[in-house]
Amino acid sequence: MGPPPPQNGGSIYPLAALFLPLGTLPHAHAQDAKNHAYNPIPLFVPCALLLAVLVAGCDSTDEIGIATFTGTVVNQANSPVAGALVTAIPSGEQATTSASGTFELSVEADSTGQTVTFQISAPNFDLAQETARAEVDGRVTLGTIELVPTNGGDGGDDPGNGGVDGGADEPSGPAASITLVGRSSEAIGVQSAGTDETATLTFVVLDAFGNPIDVEHAVDVTFSIANGPGGGEFIAPAVKQTNASGRVQTTVSSGTRAGTVQIIAMATNEEGGVLRSLPIVITITGGLPDGLHFSVVPLDLNFPGYTRFGLINPITAFVGDIYANPVQPGTAVYFTTNAGIIEGSGVTDELGRTTVQLVSAAPLTTGTPPAACPGSNSIGYAVVTASTSDLNQETIESFTPVLFSGDTQLPRDSLVAVNIDTTGLGDYRFFVADPFGHPLAPGTTTTVVADGVNVEAVGDVGVELGDYLCPGDGRTSFNFSAVQGDQVDVSGTPIPPELETLTITVRSPNGNVQLTAFAVGGGLLDIVVEEF
Repeated sequence: MGPPPPQNGGSIYPLAALFLPLGTLPHAHAQDAKNHAYNPIPLFVPCALLLAVLVAGCDSTDEIGIATFTGTVVNQANSPVAGALVTAIPSGEQATTSASGTFELSVEADSTGQTVTFQISAPNFDLAQETARAEVDGRVTLGTIELVPTNGGDGGDDPGNGGVDGGADEPSGPAASITLVGRSSEAIGVQSAGTDETATLTFVVLDAFGNPIDVEHAVDVTFSIANGPGGGEFIAPAVKQTNASGRVQTTVSSGTRAGTVQIIAMATNEEGGVLRSLPIVITITGGLPDGLHFSVVPLDLNFPGYTRFGLINPITAFVGDIYANPVQPGTAVYFTTNAGIIEGSGVTDELGRTTVQLVSAAPLTTGTPPAACPGSNSIGYAVVTASTSDLNQETIESFTPVLFSGDTQLPRDSLVAVNIDTTGLGDYRFFVADPFGHPLAPGTTTTVVADGVNVEAVGDVGVELGDYLCPGDGRTSFNFSAVQGDQVDVSGTPIPPELETLTITVRSPNGNVQLTAFAVGGGLLDIVVEEF
């Protein structure tokens, strides 16, 4: 007896037909029809092949990230070719070789091992092509890439400069457009920040057919800063004539302020028309940290971490340079604390910020209360310190207080009758704090309700706490009054008031507590406190 037929009315043959040689499947059908039996051998191999295809198509190791490629471009004399354009195909990322012929190009890769193709071009040289396998979040070197002179030439009078001053092989038409073909960097640092302060821009002037203009149609290109931070940044040269390959270069130098610089290249064609490039943006990143522009703050000055371990309170440092600009991205800041546990370091982003996590944990502290909280209990106050290095390689520090507040306390004697009459109406005061008299964490709410006959509570009867370090009115002590309501009887006469209960409810990250006071004959007969 042969194997069972396919389940659910399906057939194995259509799938197998994708893999079997011509003539195999009809033969299998004929054989089945003749023998009423299934021969598994012709279909076993195709299923194995199908499994291989499916496994190959389900690569669980795929990842997306940035792969960085480096290399050096030289001519046949092994001299560096500067200004050569390296282009990733088909994504279009570009880099221009430096004076030493080197380049660095970052490409988004779908996975490690992805093949990336590069085209390398320079005036007076044949187009070259290289391939390499990407390494996500890693660096791959293409080694040395040799360019061959066009038509067997020598690459121009000075092949080491990548043909920037070389000649063109074919005549062109007059200038019709200007476009950027390379830049040495997209970002530079402010002066004296310890990073590159210049970026070289390479433009090409094209004729109406997209060909670089030749020496017969050379034009003067004027470079200008359309917009910038105003810290003394400049361009040199400001005017330069195109070479025989229609190319022209200028250098942007940073000033003392961070920001973005827009550079525009302009020229006048033979008919007097003005040619203009699109604005080219270069980012000037900030300088080194300055003590006057260095601060550190917690997300919450007060968080309920004294008895609740494992709570997170983000701590952020803000770091600026002497011009109040964000420091260089990647500037390291170090953190320490005398209470709990804190991440040791972080690096700044483009706005000069870095954030680490403060975790409530041992040790608990009995530090000094902040100057703004004179006389406060010292238990629970902590200090977080951030430090970094300034322009003079000296350590600068910034500090912030943090309060590790404890559990909610609303004891029986926290409710005090200040001035009441025989009906229980009058003024009251109550206190809500942690065990050390500190305010509870932000978001804490306190509500007061007066129940009885024609009575109501007014004053601090619905309060939400802000982020407080110090005790005080509206933070740990509150005032309210029980007053006559506006109810009247059928004749319009006010109903005599009589207070029966006062209920104070506290909902807080530090814990929820409710106090109920029963009033009889103007006195507080009994008070009940319970957690919930």
